[in-house]
Amino acid sequence: MSGDDPFAQLERVIDQLAGAGAEDVGIPVDVVEDGETVEVTADLPGYEREDIDVRLRDGTQLEISAERSTDREEAEGRVHRRERRHEAVSRSLTLPAAVTAGETQASYASGVLTVRLPKVSRDDAGRDIPVN
Repeated sequence: MSGDDPFAQLERVIDQLAGAGAEDVGIPVDVVEDGETVEVTADLPGYEREDIDVRLRDGTQLEISAERSTDREEAEGRVHRRERRHEAVSRSLTLPAAVTAGETQASYASGVLTVRLPKVSRDDAGRDIPVN
């Protein structure tokens, strides 16, 4: 790394800070595809189930968002630091395969959201129409 161009190093740091693109900003996710499903696992620690919104758009776009607020209690005495606040995160993903919303399942436990999306079967993808 010491032989790297310093501008290339700086560009990598800027990319990391900026998220290296719109899809890399927000919620860290894993996306795994097998023969029949696409599974998205997202880290959302500290959120409640009702704080989380998951939407499927056009069978290929998954949107995850979460929003929470920390109540600001009035403290007796002089407040020296107040770091708890409102926080909102979101992530939009292009899925590796077309999916159907029909049997989609989402669960949230221990700060981890798991969304299982069944892939569109060949029957759902369209049918051949014989030409007479």
